[in-house]
Amino acid sequence: MNTRSIKGLVFVILLAVLVVPSLAVVPAVSAQDDPAFDVLIYIPFPSESYTAKVGDTIWIASEWWVCHAPGLVTSFENAWAVELKVDGALVLDGSVKATKPYWGAVIEGEEPNEMCNNHPGTTYGAYWVYDLSGLEVGEHRIEWKTTQTRQVTDMFDWDEDGQPDRYSAGIVDDASATLVVTAE
Repeated sequence: MNTRSIKGLVFVILLAVLVVPSLAVVPAVSAQDDPAFDVLIYIPFPSESYTAKVGDTIWIASEWWVCHAPGLVTSFENAWAVELKVDGALVLDGSVKATKPYWGAVIEGEEPNEMCNNHPGTTYGAYWVYDLSGLEVGEHRIEWKTTQTRQVTDMFDWDEDGQPDRYSAGIVDDASATLVVTAE
């Protein structure tokens, strides 16, 4: 198994153990106190299709977690951009400036993470949430391209080489999904 496969496997395991249960605390994208959603399109692991009812809360979302230094979350936010299209219409232009307002507050993880570089450490993260609620009845094509505009680190050591992992600038995800909105 190569290093990239190992990182991917570890990421999926951590996602299942740490992130999925924490989705109940995803910050709301409006002034509402209730952060509940009915449909979640999760970058970078989307399904091919989703179904929602008129009036459902529909989010496309992602997140970033780091070790030791909450400022690294902000550093990532300042490097991550989303181009988002709904039915071919550009909703977010793929710039950091357009993407950044949809980040929630930086939060502290619940337990030290053993994969932090050189020693267990506190984790910090933030959720990125864009609200797609309000789409009309029908089939909608949701397309997105996420890009890192510069190299970033999360201070994890997934490949266990004793060094913080670094992620190069470039396209991270280029995907799409179908969202069917029904009257009931």
